[in-house]
Amino acid sequence: MNETASTPGPDGRLDARERTRIEGRFGVVLFLLFLAVFFSIAAPEGSWALLLTTVVLASTLGIAMLASGVRPKIVRAWVGAAVAVVGVSFIVALPQEEVKVASGYLAVTGLILTVATIGAIVRRILQQVEISVLTVLGAVCIYMLIGMSFAFAYEIVGAFGPQPFFTSQETATRSDYVYFSFVTMATVGYGDLTARGGLGRALAVTEGLLGQIYLVTAVAALVGNIGGRVRRSGA
Repeated sequence: MNETASTPGPDGRLDARERTRIEGRFGVVLFLLFLAVFFSIAAPEGSWALLLTTVVLASTLGIAMLASGVRPKIVRAWVGAAVAVVGVSFIVALPQEEVKVASGYLAVTGLILTVATIGAIVRRILQQVEISVLTVLGAVCIYMLIGMSFAFAYEIVGAFGPQPFFTSQETATRSDYVYFSFVTMATVGYGDLTARGGLGRALAVTEGLLGQIYLVTAVAALVGNIGGRVRRSGA
C-alpha cells in the first residue's frame, strides 16, 4: 500500500484521473455493501455466515479508507485494527454454544466497522468542492451503512437484552435483523416483524425518521445539484 493520499488541485478539484479512480473505489464499496446486505438476509444461519459478513465489512472499511484519501500509514493502522477485531470475534464467537450470544459479539464488531466506514466516507465527501458522481456514490454508501448499523444495534439489543427483540418470535437471526432494519428505514411497513421493548421501538422510529430525512434532503439535494460547487460557511 505505497499509494500517496489524494490531494485536490489549487482550486480544490481533483483531476479527472484521480476522480475516476476514487469513484471506482466507492463503486466497489457500494457493491460490497449490497453483497453484505443480500448475504446477511439470504445466507443460512450459522457462525460461518456471521463471520463472513464481518470479513466483508472489514474489507469495505479498508477500501473506503483508501477512497477517503487518508494517508497510507493511517489506512494500515485502521486495517490492522479491523483485522484484530475480526480475529477477536472469531475467538469469542466460535466457542459459544448459543448462536444468539455469538451473533451478539459479532454484531458489536459489525457496528464498530460500519460506524468507522461512515466516518471515512464522510471525510471524503467533506473534502469535495464540487457535487459529482463521487459525492452521490458516497452518500448512497452512507445510506446503506446506516441500515447495516441499525441492524447491528437491533441484534445487540436482542442478544444481550432481558427479553426477545421481536414480539412475534422468541429467537431472531441476523437475517431477521437486517431485513427489519431496511424495511423500517424504507418505511415499507410489512408488519411481519415488530419491535417489542421500548429501546427497540425507539431505535426503529429513529431509523425510520433518519432514513427518510436523509433521502429527501441530503441524497435528493446532491442528485439535483450534480456539477454545482459546494458552498461552505466562511468561504
